[in-house]
Amino acid sequence: MQTIRNDLHAFSIHDWIILAMVTSIFLPHSLFLVVLTLLDVYILWNDKMIPTLMEHQTGKKYIYLFLFLSGIISLINVNGYGLTITLGFLGLFSFIGYYQGHIHEKLFMYVIEWTIICSLINGIYALVQFAQISHAGGYSFFAFHIFNSPKRRIMTTFQNANIYALMLDMVLACILYRFLQTRKISLKIWYVIIALFQFGLVLLTGCRSALVPLVLVIPILLICFGQKIILSMYCICLAGLLALVIQMPTLIPRFNDTSTITSRFTIWSYAWEGIKQRPLFGRGPWTFHLLHPIYKNHIGSHAHNIYIDLILSHGIIGTGILAGYVGVQFQNIRKLYTSSRPLFGLILALTSIIAIMGLVDGTIEPLKTMMFFMMIITSYSMKK
Repeated sequence: MQTIRNDLHAFSIHDWIILAMVTSIFLPHSLFLVVLTLLDVYILWNDKMIPTLMEHQTGKKYIYLFLFLSGIISLINVNGYGLTITLGFLGLFSFIGYYQGHIHEKLFMYVIEWTIICSLINGIYALVQFAQISHAGGYSFFAFHIFNSPKRRIMTTFQNANIYALMLDMVLACILYRFLQTRKISLKIWYVIIALFQFGLVLLTGCRSALVPLVLVIPILLICFGQKIILSMYCICLAGLLALVIQMPTLIPRFNDTSTITSRFTIWSYAWEGIKQRPLFGRGPWTFHLLHPIYKNHIGSHAHNIYIDLILSHGIIGTGILAGYVGVQFQNIRKLYTSSRPLFGLILALTSIIAIMGLVDGTIEPLKTMMFFMMIITSYSMKK
């Protein structure tokens, strides 16, 4: 405890600003936007943002060109939602540039630990919410009944149950990262308990797509930490678990419900019609929302597939510019494979979660989860 007190006492204003942003991720969305705006204004007012962005932010020419184009296209197409989202991402990536200029290894450890603690507190609220939903639906808490409707599943301070499950997945990856890092048995036991609690919450969200990336996240981190024995044990346990699920499919909530899977294909077909209308530039973020009056399709904000949604919203040109930014990040992350393989494993794990869940849902437009994801994957800056 004395070491923690000394570390916190030695923190600079930059360190506290970054930890404040981590805290805001677990606040309601509107409060998160207020905190993001206030912190960006404070940093800009103190003349620390622009120099930091110019010196430290990687891929800035791609991301700000992408956001500029997104804003212009949204204005041309009278896409108010798209313009609002673009401004939100402008604030997000401005903060990420500041983050890249001030993140260091000791602070990164506290970012991970504080995220785990905040998620634990948020999880207690999730249990209260689940109790309320169960009671309203005529079930007891311990019946663990998961409703099909997303509005009747736990989401805490996140936009919906699937986005909350996405955040839980990323926190689980961070817990495993810290479990493999520490040598203290007491801490390892603590991380196991927290991981089991977080995994239980994933099941209560009823988000089946959140379970798939977890199968890959564990071996990714075990391989990057060189844990061959644990990896072998994991593979054996996974084979046994899959056999059990085949015999008892009800172990996974909503396992037999195929209605949402069928609806995805309908949504993607409408999105394809929208892509054919504006293939080069799209109509800006949340283009799918604008298609409803045209095609009388499923009402929603995105196409439930980040790859389809990118082309639908930003067209071939916008998506190409964003691909340039992704390429820059990839080049920097790849260097970690030899210099810091554990951090490389954590970044690869979170990227896998975003990419896999993104096949059937929107995982890159929710600002809160995107903020945390970007903070982790740009942490290679602390190695420079």
